[in-house]
Amino acid sequence: MKIGCLIGALALLASMAAGEPEAPAQAQVWLDFSGADAAVPYEESFEISLPEFPGVTFRWTAYHVAAATGEGEQELIAGWPVENVYFCDLTGDGKPELCATVCYGFGWIDERILVYDYAGGVCYELESRGQYDYRLALEDGALTVVQTEAPFGEVAARGRLVLQDGALGISSEH
Repeated sequence: MKIGCLIGALALLASMAAGEPEAPAQAQVWLDFSGADAAVPYEESFEISLPEFPGVTFRWTAYHVAAATGEGEQELIAGWPVENVYFCDLTGDGKPELCATVCYGFGWIDERILVYDYAGGVCYELESRGQYDYRLALEDGALTVVQTEAPFGEVAARGRLVLQDGALGISSEH
């Protein structure tokens, strides 16, 4: 038994040293109003607290996601509406980022992805207004990006949401 564990550990270390891609970070859905039958509850708000961020309450309304502490409230993500919010550690720091699909615009509306790294205080965006729309979906526990031709066009790409070199992207590796 000990030899089997040792061999497994050595194989894991060897694969890490060889630069093989690591398994995708597991995502947790907080809210999702992006389905065809889903209706965004514009008059409601929802709150959640996570053990990774003691003293912080995250608050969703149809128009934003904010972090509330004893010192006040800080807007993290804005849109009209914020269609869904997932928690997923994309930075690898052990603390989940807030990942959301939001709509922007008046007249010409586009869908984009915003990721807020609360631990690092940084917001990342995946958008290409007028060319592509981007939506998040949870598939087999992994956060997936669906890229479609704008507006309301065919699926152009689908893959795992990644954060590389300070930018959001779509990975075709599963």
